[in-house]
Amino acid sequence: MTNELVVLDILADDKNIIAYRPELNKITGSVTATILLQQILYWWHKNGKKKFFKFRAPCKHELYKEGDSWCEELGFTEREFDSALKRIGFKFGKTKNRIEKNKALVFYYKTGDGLTWYDINVGLLAKLINEIYYLNNKSAISILNNKSAISILNDKSAITNNTETTTETTTENIIAQSDKNRSEPPQEEPLFQIPLVGKENGQKLVHDIYRKDIDTWQELYPGIDVESEIRKLLAWNIANPKRRKTKQGILRHINTWLSKAQDRGGGRQVKKASSLEAERAWKSVIDAIHSGDADNLDERTKSILDAMGGLGILANLTEQEANFRRRDFIELYQKGTD
Repeated sequence: MTNELVVLDILADDKNIIAYRPELNKITGSVTATILLQQILYWWHKNGKKKFFKFRAPCKHELYKEGDSWCEELGFTEREFDSALKRIGFKFGKTKNRIEKNKALVFYYKTGDGLTWYDINVGLLAKLINEIYYLNNKSAISILNNKSAISILNDKSAITNNTETTTETTTENIIAQSDKNRSEPPQEEPLFQIPLVGKENGQKLVHDIYRKDIDTWQELYPGIDVESEIRKLLAWNIANPKRRKTKQGILRHINTWLSKAQDRGGGRQVKKASSLEAERAWKSVIDAIHSGDADNLDERTKSILDAMGGLGILANLTEQEANFRRRDFIELYQKGTD
């Protein structure tokens, strides 16, 4: 009996606990998503309120250390982790997301070196915390930005505990152990560097553009080849040093450039298609309706489907209605509507 009491005492004073606040279920939609959100918030704060990388499950990556994965740390299965992350996260890149970017509490993306990086949507999370805890906006944001205020979410004495244990292998520790001479986590290489006005610490200023930026703009400006337009913008800035932008003005410059390119068609020439190509495209639409997966459709087909109301509407048509829509689709496809 004495040994049993000792075990209970240890559990009662367990320092290695995973935070869980049931009230956050209102914004995450599930217990596992709430636990994951709080743990992402914990590592984000521990890493200096900056993005950090972490492994999904045990793997053979050179930076992986036993115990340093979400599934090991939280006691989740891979399926539970994926489901929880999809409820709160938006993944940059060519992927399907359950929620829209502006509704995501967490942003994440994978780099070419096999690392997945996580960051917090501070503005939205602060707003939702404000609604839950009845704080003013300034106080809500301070929860995320101040060490003392963040304890509102991470204070162990006021938390319902998930008794799965966690290791203390952080992003910071992994990097320090694998490369003591490197002070910053490995960064994704920018695709482009747009020259800016001025210098900082003796170095000419540039604005880095990453793959996730290109993917985001491509969604916003589907009528143009964004990567091609950024190349043109880079060339223009190199050729016009006196008209370069400041750090504050570069994003406006980029979005104005892309907007104008979209308005004039972006120089993208859309070839007319033959009736055979149009029929093949329609067949791919039918296949997508049956499978429920439109990812393999070409961009022209997707654009026409969006204009016609989407794949879901076509799936619910009668045979006669489907024939009419088929004619419309083939006509638009042959004309080269993009």
